[in-house]
Amino acid sequence: MNRKPVTRSDPQAARLAQALAFHRNGHLPQACQFYEAILSKQADHIDALHMLGVARMQLGQHASGVELIERALHFGGPDSCMLSNLGNGLNKLGKHHEAIDVFTQALEMTPKAPETLNNLGIALAADGNHRQALARFDEAILLRPVFPECHNNRASSLRSLGRPDEAIRSCEQALRQRPHYAEACNNLGLSLRAAGREEEALQQFDAAIALQPDFLKALSNRASVRRQRHEYTLALADSLRVLTISPKMFEAHNDAGLALLALGHTEEALARFDAAFALAPQNPAVLNNRGNALHALGKTSEAAISFETALEHSPDHADTLNNLANLLLATSQVERAIALAERVTQIAPEMPEGYNNLGLALSAGGYPERAREAFNEALSLRPHDASALNNRGHALEVLGRYEEALKDFSTALDYQPDAINARWNRALSALRLGRFVEGWSDYEARWGLPGQHLPDLPMPRWQGESLAGRSILVWAEQGLGDTLQFCRYIPLLAARGARVFLQVPATLEALMRTLAGITAIFDQNSDLPLADFHCPLLSLPGVFGTRTDTIPATLPYLGTDPVKLAHWQARLPLSTARRIGLVCAGNARFVNDSERSIALQMFLPLMQTDTQWYFIQPACSAEDAECLHSHPQIVDLRGQLQDFSDTAAIVAQTDLIISVDTSVAHLAGAMQRPLWLLLPYTADWRWQIGRQDSPWYPGARLFRQARHGDWGSVIDALHGALAEPLTPQSGT
Repeated sequence: MNRKPVTRSDPQAARLAQALAFHRNGHLPQACQFYEAILSKQADHIDALHMLGVARMQLGQHASGVELIERALHFGGPDSCMLSNLGNGLNKLGKHHEAIDVFTQALEMTPKAPETLNNLGIALAADGNHRQALARFDEAILLRPVFPECHNNRASSLRSLGRPDEAIRSCEQALRQRPHYAEACNNLGLSLRAAGREEEALQQFDAAIALQPDFLKALSNRASVRRQRHEYTLALADSLRVLTISPKMFEAHNDAGLALLALGHTEEALARFDAAFALAPQNPAVLNNRGNALHALGKTSEAAISFETALEHSPDHADTLNNLANLLLATSQVERAIALAERVTQIAPEMPEGYNNLGLALSAGGYPERAREAFNEALSLRPHDASALNNRGHALEVLGRYEEALKDFSTALDYQPDAINARWNRALSALRLGRFVEGWSDYEARWGLPGQHLPDLPMPRWQGESLAGRSILVWAEQGLGDTLQFCRYIPLLAARGARVFLQVPATLEALMRTLAGITAIFDQNSDLPLADFHCPLLSLPGVFGTRTDTIPATLPYLGTDPVKLAHWQARLPLSTARRIGLVCAGNARFVNDSERSIALQMFLPLMQTDTQWYFIQPACSAEDAECLHSHPQIVDLRGQLQDFSDTAAIVAQTDLIISVDTSVAHLAGAMQRPLWLLLPYTADWRWQIGRQDSPWYPGARLFRQARHGDWGSVIDALHGALAEPLTPQSGT
C-alpha cells in the first residue's frame, strides 16, 4: 500500500518526533512508550511499527522486534532500510539463512548500501560462509573506507579462514579509525592468539577490559589464554568476575570449572560444571568437562554417563569421544577404546590428541607397530608434543628399538624439561642399554610419578658423605624383588663404617637377618630410629656410581634360617629325583603381570618322572589352581609359606629354580642357587637386552621370548635345557 504523507499539524507526527528524539538520545523505554501510543491510535503506522521494532531489538527483545518490522513491511511494502533492520533481528535470533535472504532483497533495492553489505557479511559469517562474508565486507569498505565496524568484522572472517596475520592488520585498521574501540581490541587479541602471539593477545584483552570493564567476551577470552599459559589462578579470577556480572552465563561456570580442575580442586570444579549443566543441560562441552571431573574423582560410571549424554546431543563431538576412549582404556575396555579413538581420527584428522590416544589404546591392546604409526601422525600435527614423543618412545621399546626410544625420550625432555614420565622412561631405557651413569641420575625422577613421594624424615638424605662412625637408615621403597636385588648394597655401607638400620616389609624381615652389615631391622609399621642420614634403597646404586663392571655381585649375600631349614628338610624328604622349584606367575596386581606370567598348563610337558616339581608361589589364578588339583604329582606349597624365610629354606633344597620375573627369582639369585629366569620380549630394564646371563646374578640363565607373547618357544628351550646336566652352584 502507499504511505500517506504526514503533515506537521498531524498529532501523530508530533508523537513520532518526540519518540525519535528519545530514541536518538538513547532513552529507549520512553521512545517505546511514544511509539506504542502512536500505534494505539493507528495500528498500521509504518514508521512507528518499524522504529518500535528497532527499539525492542536494541533492548534485547529480538523476537518482538522482528514481528513489528515484519508488520511494517506488510503494511508499507519492501523498504531497504526496514529489510536491513529485519535482517539484523533475524541474525540475533540465529535465523541466519532467513537473514541472508532479507539482506539480499535489501541490496537488490539499494545495491551500494555499505551498512547492508556489512550486515549481510555478518549473517554469512554466522552461517559459516566466511569466504562470501569476506567478499561482502570488502565491497562495503570500498564504498565506505572509514568503517571501523566492518574492518573489525572482516578480521573475524579472516581469522576463521586461517589468515590471522591479515586479521591482525584489519583489526589495527579498525583501531586507527576508532582508537578506543573495545570490540576491535578484543578481536585483535583473538587474532594475535591465533597467530601464536599470546603475550600480545593478553595485552589487547587488557586494553578491551580497561575500555569496557564489564566486557564479558574479553574477560572470557583472557581467561582462556591464561588457562593455555597455565596461569590457572588468574584465569579463575577472570571467570568468577564474569559470573559476578552475569551469574547465569553457563560458559563462565564451565571456564571456572576448567581452571579449578587444572588447579587440582576437582570437587569444586565438578560443582561448577554442575552449575553449567543446570543452565545448559544439552551442551556437549559442559557434559564433556563434567565427565572429565567425574573420571578424575574415580566416578567412572557417572563419567561414562556424562560422556555418553554429550554424544547423544552431539555424536561427533571429538573431545568427548576422545575422553570416553580414555575412560574405556582406564577400565580395561581396550577394544572399545581403540574403536572410539579411531573414530576421533576420522572425525577430527587435524586433532593430534586423537592420534595420541589411539596410540595409547593400540599399545594397551598389544599392537605396538600400529601404535607407533598413530604417534607418528600425532607428531606430524604437533612436532614438539612431549607426551606423544614419550608415548612413541614406549612403543619403540616394545618393538625392541631401544636406541630410537631413548632418542624420543630425550627429545621430549628438550621440549618439556619437567616431563616426569619421559625422564623416568629415559632412565629405564638407559639402564636397559647398560648406560648406568645417565640411568641412575634420571632414575630419581620416580619421586615425581603419581603415588610416589619421599617421606618427610628428620634427617638429611645421604648423597655420598663419609659414614665413618655414623648411622644411616635405608628403607625399602618398591617391590619385594627390588628389595632382594638391591639389599646387596647394605654390606658396602657397613664397610664404610656405618651403622645401618634397614626398614623392609614384614615378610622379608626374618630373611634379612641373614644379610651381613645390618645393625637393626625394622618393618614398615615400626617406629624408626634416629640416624645421621637416610637413603631410599634403590638410590644406593646411583650414589655408589655403579656401572655394569662394578655391580656388587659377591654371592651369596642372602641365606637361610637354620631353624626354618631344618623344618623344611623334614617336610621335604630327600629324593633321588631332581628337585625343581617353579614360579610361573607374579602378583596379579602388577601392572605388566599379563606380560610376564605363564599358565601352569604350559609346563606340564616338562614334568618327567625323574623330576620332582614344587609349586612355590603363595597364590595363583583359578586356572592354575585347577591344574594343580588335576596334577597331584606337583607339590603344592601354597598356604604353607609364612614369609620369605620359608621360601628361602625351600629354595635351598632345590636343584633348580625356574621362575618368571618375580621375587623368588631374585631370592634364588641372591642365594646363588641355580636359576633359570623366563623373560617376556620386552623384559625389565635390569635384565638388559639380548643377554642370556646377568651381571647381577652370575650363574643365572636367562630364557627370552623371541616374539611378543611367544612362551611356546621358551618352553621348548627349557625342554632342551632340562636334558642337559645342571651347572653346580655353591650357594646354600
